[in-house]
Formats: sequence, C-alpha cells, structure tokens
Amino acid sequence: GNYSAAEEAFGRLTGLKPEAGAAWALLGVSRYRNGKHEAAFDALRRAALSGLPADNKALLSTARFHLAALMTRFG
Repeated sequence: GNYSAAEEAFGRLTGLKPEAGAAWALLGVSRYRNGKHEAAFDALRRAALSGLPADNKALLSTARFHLAALMTRFG
C-alpha cells in the first residue's frame, strides 16, 4: 500500500478534525507501516482517547493490535 500518501492524508484530516478517533487510528497505522513507531504510538493513543467507532470491528482490532505491539516497545 501507499502508506506515505495515507499518512499525509490522515495527518491533514486530524488537523481539520482533531476529535476524529478513526482518523487518528488510521494515521497511527500508516505511521507504523512507514516505520515511524514513536509517532504511530502517539497517534494510536490519541485515537483511543478520542474514541473509535464501535461498529467498525476491523478498525478497532487493527488499532488495538498496533497499539499493543507498540506498548510492548514503548510501555
């Protein structure tokens, strides 16, 4: 996938809608895939605090998986 373009797009979206938990989650996953693990951790924590849509099970599980992987690394 083109995670650099995704990171750029979701970065802009979180700037416009900082309350959008789904955008933060997708930004975090994009950053993770781009090897920016500390920035990914920050975005995924922000997603968890902002709230994720409960009806999107795929997004929830993906965000939780990546956050858990990063928590083992950064605590």
